[in-house]
Amino acid sequence: MLLKLKRFEKLALFLLLLICAAGAFYYGVTFQNVNDGFWHIKVGEYIIKHKVIPYKDIFSWYGIRNNLSWTSQEWLFGIIAYLVYSINGFFGVSIFVGIVNLITVLLVFFYSYVRCKNKWISLMISFFYCINSSIIVTYRPILISIPLLLIICILLEKEQYVVALIIMIVGINIHGGIYPIYIFIFGYYTILKKNQFFILSLLAVLINPYTIGIYEYTYKLMFNNGNANNYINEWHTTAIYDYKYCLMIAIFCVFIYMCAKVKRRDLIFSGALIFLSLTAVRQIVFLYTFVLPILSPYILKAANNFSATYLSDIKIYRLICKKIKFKSNILFNTILSLFIIVFSITVISSDASGFYKNGGTLFEVTNSGYPVEAVNYILKHPGIKNSNLLSDYNDSPYLIFRGVPTFVDSRQDLFTRNFNKTNAYFDYMSVFVDLQPATTLLKEYRVDYILLNENSAIYKVLRNDPILSVTYQDADYCIMKVNKNMLDN
Repeated sequence: MLLKLKRFEKLALFLLLLICAAGAFYYGVTFQNVNDGFWHIKVGEYIIKHKVIPYKDIFSWYGIRNNLSWTSQEWLFGIIAYLVYSINGFFGVSIFVGIVNLITVLLVFFYSYVRCKNKWISLMISFFYCINSSIIVTYRPILISIPLLLIICILLEKEQYVVALIIMIVGINIHGGIYPIYIFIFGYYTILKKNQFFILSLLAVLINPYTIGIYEYTYKLMFNNGNANNYINEWHTTAIYDYKYCLMIAIFCVFIYMCAKVKRRDLIFSGALIFLSLTAVRQIVFLYTFVLPILSPYILKAANNFSATYLSDIKIYRLICKKIKFKSNILFNTILSLFIIVFSITVISSDASGFYKNGGTLFEVTNSGYPVEAVNYILKHPGIKNSNLLSDYNDSPYLIFRGVPTFVDSRQDLFTRNFNKTNAYFDYMSVFVDLQPATTLLKEYRVDYILLNENSAIYKVLRNDPILSVTYQDADYCIMKVNKNMLDN
């Protein structure tokens, strides 16, 4: 009988992990946001075709003209992005993202198991990752950085320091901007234990085409860069109440802190990652990926202590335990586990059902989301393509992808004083976001044409400006020509 129960438990665990992995694949393959992935593809194409890593701007007419320096700290991801896209366009990209997200959820399970030696706790943590993973699943370097960081954590748990350093070097070249996370993880595992490997991790950051420039890049981006990041939503402070499943994790962490005696180093490590997740929307991934695996050794202890301290004194609860012949802590742990698993499966099923009922498709470039037809028009008119074209910040990755030079684009750092002694970024944002008069911007940068989404606020401001005339218009976008004589006068 006991053997049958163990077999049933193994089968149940396997099936539930399979559902979790399928959910992660679903969230990955149905991603709908490419963002900077467009220009990452073009970076990879440029590197492969020219056999050189760029140190100067290659996409912006303003940047090229002024020889602006560019730290392409995600150059290796660009190569990967281009090679994947080359297989079968964005269909291939969708499958790739799905596979990476599936691998990531399995790594979350394995990392948790390595730490807590409990497969059921590891399964619940994996489900937490799965239902949150759609938040940041997109075609950007973080997609690959997260599984690499998990692999490094697993290797360091097993004291495989040299292999972890090699993976770190690869990771830094895929996504150099997050080197502090790599160093932080090495610090957690090696300080006061294997200090030499922490020092080597500091040196490993330098093994990239820009050497010390990667250290400088992140410092310049995060500090002394004015309020540049305030204009970008993903750099805003995380409103945790908008991410209900992440909020559940945060509450669960408080429960663990209150009911279990967490070691100081684990408290600092997990607490720092929670704080990091709250400082910017783009960093919330660290909350649902790493915090619970770190705290996994304490989950069972917290549940048992909670049951013994608070539930054992409740008469009805004691009677239920006695009637069904369950110990107090076992009943609570079973209820908690079933709730997390059933809740997660319900969320995954609901999301998948809603996606297909609404006729959802894999990612595709449509004119409602991107200036497809407008760019087709630009490519047929070299006079516009080779002009000083001004476009929306969020449309700029697609323009780069289609080979149309931009002004200020989503490689924000390029156009700030901290990197290139220019105010182009702030001059641009003052018009397109703060809706200041556009005359100064148009005159100073000698803008010839403006490409705008007709639903944007700036379009509603500029559409009746007498110095602008419509050259092209479709249902979603229009191109306006600047009358230089009127502008100058």
